[in-house]
This record gives sequence, C-alpha cells and structure tokens, in this order.
Amino acid sequence: MLLHFPADRSTRPDLTTRETEAEAVTYLLCAQFGITGTEASIEYIRSYRGTPDTLDNSLERIRTTAQRLATELDAIRFLSASNDTDAVCRAGIRSPLDGE
Repeated sequence: MLLHFPADRSTRPDLTTRETEAEAVTYLLCAQFGITGTEASIEYIRSYRGTPDTLDNSLERIRTTAQRLATELDAIRFLSASNDTDAVCRAGIRSPLDGE
C-alpha cells in the first residue's frame, strides 16, 4: 500500500512498477528477518513483466520504503519483547495504511 498510493499524491505508478516495487520491498524485509522463500520474488516480478530496468528506476523508493518498514518492525518487536502491549500504541507506531 505504501508504494501503490504515493503519500505525496504524485502520479500513481503503472501496475508493473507498483508490483515490482512492492515485491522488492517484501524480498528485502524477508531477507533481513531471515524468512525463507524469497526466491519466489524473482518469478513474481517477472510475472508482472518487471525487468532490471524497472528495479533500477525504483531503487530509491524501494530502499526508503524497506528501511521505514524495517525500522517500524524492529520497534514493534522490541516493544513486544518487553511484554508491554500498550507501548506499541504509545510509541506512535502507525499502520502502513495510515500513510506518511
């Protein structure tokens, strides 16, 4: 959702770009957190006709989105480990659906 509907209200990317970006972010987060199955990402991107050029043109958006989500996930994991379930809400961690 973060990449499909830009918070700055800029022009929405085409379907190939949206799916390539979203899957690339998923790939990076899965790899960072040690989740297996990331090899399917390559085939998924190809199924939407994503190319190396599609990825190259989107690297900054992919990087910043993956970094933002990784930071928020780390904060949630840290706060959850403290067994203080209300701390996540108090820390101001927003849902990705809330926008920027």
